[in-house]
Order: sequence, then structure tokens, then C-alpha cells
Amino acid sequence: MNTKRVSPIQLICQHCGRIFNPSTHHVHDQEYCNRDNCRKASGRAASKRCREKKKAEDPGWNAKEAARVRESRRKNSSRRRPVSLEVQLQSLLRLVVGLLSHMSGGDELGISPVEELFRSLQLSGGSLTEDSDFFQQNFGCT
Repeated sequence: MNTKRVSPIQLICQHCGRIFNPSTHHVHDQEYCNRDNCRKASGRAASKRCREKKKAEDPGWNAKEAARVRESRRKNSSRRRPVSLEVQLQSLLRLVVGLLSHMSGGDELGISPVEELFRSLQLSGGSLTEDSDFFQQNFGCT
């Protein structure tokens, strides 16, 4: 523990760097203040220490953990939040724009006409599912 003491009852938080008064029961080992972000950072640090300890004790821990996570995701795949059609279309359009930009070469700034169209749609606040005249006008399709 490398927590700096400011006075006998004040410490400097390891996350935010602010001075805080530690709990009377944990003066000797408290490293983080009670702000939400600092408490989350403390939890992450504790989890990391635990993982590192398990890795050191069990050489096959990484493989076991990966299998456990894979199985959990397979079992609980129905619990995942569904991705909206809008998000799926945006992802697909970004992929197509990237491929077309790569194939067309782009201009000296590295911005192709396809990327220009995509950016103009984004800047105008248009929606991919609602803005069919944008595609008719620029691509001749709906």
C-alpha cells in the first residue's frame, strides 16, 4: 500500500488524488475515498488483485475462465438486449461506406465521395430508416 499520509487522520485517494478522512476502522488500509467513481475504482482494483492471485495459483485458470464465460453467454443469450434495427443499419452502412471508400481510393484528404454522403446524412441528423429520399437522391434506391 503506497497511500500518502497528509496528517494522522487524512489520506490521499489513490483514484482522484483528493484528501479524505478514512473510516476509523480502516485507517491502516483504506486507499480510496467514498466518492462513487473512487469506490468503483477500488472495486476494480480488488477484482484485478483477485484475478491475478487466481492466475498465479492455477496455471489453467485463464482457459477455465474463458470456458465459463463462453458457456454463460451461450446459456443466457436470450437475456441480451436486442440491437435496434437503426443500430444494425448504421453498422451495416458504415461497413459498406468503408468498403466503397477503400475501393474508390478517396481524395487527397482521404475522404471519398461515399464518406462525404454518409457524413452529410449524419450531420443533418437524418435517420437511416426514415430518410429514404436521401438514398433515392444519392444512390437511386430506397
